[in-house]
Amino acid sequence: IAVGENTTINEQTTDQQGQPVTVIGAKRDLQITVYNNGKEVNDPNVTVSETVKSDTPQMTQRDGSRGDATPGIQAAISAGAKDSSGKEFSTAKPIRDTQQMAIGASTPEAAQRNAARFDALNVTSRDTVTFTVKVKGKEVGSRSIVSTKSIRNIEIQKNRYMKK
Repeated sequence: IAVGENTTINEQTTDQQGQPVTVIGAKRDLQITVYNNGKEVNDPNVTVSETVKSDTPQMTQRDGSRGDATPGIQAAISAGAKDSSGKEFSTAKPIRDTQQMAIGASTPEAAQRNAARFDALNVTSRDTVTFTVKVKGKEVGSRSIVSTKSIRNIEIQKNRYMKK
């Protein structure tokens, strides 16, 4: 798993109803490559699937302790998440994944205020993402990452490859 650099998201887009939205956040791109005996595998019979387990987003509470984020913040994080969990990808072409935290608002000013609020509250989200390798549908191994996300930074911890 190759991990790209942290990238800032600050873009104008449209929502599902076609209304303008400013999106602010951070992302990191991943490239997933399967090797067999040190050689890259490019075979349509070898696939990689992804499963995601998300912990409850955390934030700084009024008393200064860490705890669960408010339902509104949890909903904002969920709305900004792009998840490919449950999909299966062939190694016959490059496999890419993105870990991100992003929030949107109808104006750039509102988006900046929301991002500043996330920063001030130290809002974080943590996912364990498992990439499972299959040969002709039979699981042969897996590797997971832990992605700890804030509105300004994504940290990736890679775990060891586990053979089946």
